[in-house]
Amino acid sequence: MSDQSHFWSNTADKYSRKPVPNQEVYEKKLKLTQELLNSEMKILEIGCGTGTTALIHAPLVSQIIATDFSKKMIQIAKHKAVTQNISNIEFKEESVQEMSYSKNEFDVIMAHSILHLVENKEEVLAKIYHYLKPGGYFISSTGCVGGVLKLFKPIWYIGYKLGKLPFINFFTKEDFVKDVTNSGLKIEARWDPTKVDIFLIGVKP
Repeated sequence: MSDQSHFWSNTADKYSRKPVPNQEVYEKKLKLTQELLNSEMKILEIGCGTGTTALIHAPLVSQIIATDFSKKMIQIAKHKAVTQNISNIEFKEESVQEMSYSKNEFDVIMAHSILHLVENKEEVLAKIYHYLKPGGYFISSTGCVGGVLKLFKPIWYIGYKLGKLPFINFFTKEDFVKDVTNSGLKIEARWDPTKVDIFLIGVKP
């Protein structure tokens, strides 16, 4: 996979100042997640960006490891944690290819707005299954642009090759559901807030 950490680091400051596209949708995702959390849980968040979601959930759980491959994103996240006096999050500069954790280590693994940005989401889902405890939850909000936006794929590819746009994996919602199920996870809840976005809660049997 090509290294796009510099692309995202260059956009980190702008990203951190950008408001949530739909606050009502975001708050519902937070609520659905927090209904599953308790004070003894250890959480992994993949692709945490500037740490907003991890910081919101931190008071409800024991520990969060939050990762992103952008150095600048992690720097901003660490600063926010200090400012908010939150100490139970370990922010790590780490790609999905580099991550290596123990089998059955986590109670919850979150992957928000990240799985459409990796070239082989099936491998990432296999890792997630391996790292989750039996009964553990996989929670993901994912952009599935292989349906309504598939006509833009050639244009996007040109922008990607020129270094102006990030890599995008074009797949449909049903493709994603199938991949999650094939990984061994059982889907317990599905919500489609937009034509592109899908919010899934899966559980490891």
